[in-house]
Amino acid sequence: MSCGQFKDSDHNRVGQPLKPTALPGQPAIFRVDRHGQITQDDDACRQAGVSVEHAGATLTALNLNCERLRVVRALIWEALEQQLARECDDQTADDAVAQALRQQARVFLLPDENGDLPAFFTTYRAFFGDIGEAILGAHAHWI
Repeated sequence: MSCGQFKDSDHNRVGQPLKPTALPGQPAIFRVDRHGQITQDDDACRQAGVSVEHAGATLTALNLNCERLRVVRALIWEALEQQLARECDDQTADDAVAQALRQQARVFLLPDENGDLPAFFTTYRAFFGDIGEAILGAHAHWI
């Protein structure tokens, strides 16, 4: 179980999780690693005025590190790496790699024609790192 199922079950003993709509647009208060593990970013939480404990409790309350979700996040990360590898090789100049990352980031980090973001948005955001944050900052009106 995860998300709403876990939150509403007897397993949840940590209180009400943070609501996605109440999270700051920047900085990103959650990190995802290439293995799909999601954690709170303590420094970003403090910078955004979000309780580190509440952010961590949200991950626990929603069981966001259950194996099913970690596997999906890891697969997304791997697919992004493979897409970048198809576009760039070891001989590709750094600025060309950055340009490829910017193009990918715009696709995955900005709302589509319906105004929707992809599922697992936080994974995409973590993958694109500073490049993604710059794009989000330039389009802060939707965050």
